[in-house]
This record gives sequence, C-alpha cells and structure tokens, in this order.
Amino acid sequence: MTLPIDRSDHAARRIIQESIDDYRDAPTAPLKKPYINYTSLDSVVQGILKEKAKLRQLIDRNGGVSVVAQKSGIPQPSLSRMIRLP
Repeated sequence: MTLPIDRSDHAARRIIQESIDDYRDAPTAPLKKPYINYTSLDSVVQGILKEKAKLRQLIDRNGGVSVVAQKSGIPQPSLSRMIRLP
C-alpha cells in the first residue's frame, strides 16, 4: 500500500511507509517465548553441562574442533565457544 504524498517530501513518505510496513508485519497476537522457571535453573544447567561433555567427547573422538566443524557445517569459532564457555 502506498500513499499519495507530494513526491518532494521523500522523508515523510519513507517514514509513513515504514510505519505501514511495521504494522503489516507485526504479530496478530502476543508471542509466546520460552520460559525457564527459577526453581528449574539448576537442572537446566546440569543438562547443559552434560551435553557439553558429550560434545567434547565427540570432538576428541573425531579429530578435534576443526574436523568436527568441517564435517558438521558448524563454524569453527562457534563450536569452540560452545565447549569453552562454562
């Protein structure tokens, strides 16, 4: 949808068009986002640490981070960060 605005006022036209586009692209209902209850944090952390240990074992068995990154298609810096961070 475009509005009939004087062509000399490009800034106003752009702002109005962006507002219309934002409205059109806005969700029709509130977005439901994942929520972790505060009392569940310990079990979530333990699960993450367990999965990181499995990932480290997989990397060690298959020749290192670079080899696994190449085979999996995961960028090497991202894979390194996954196993390095606590």
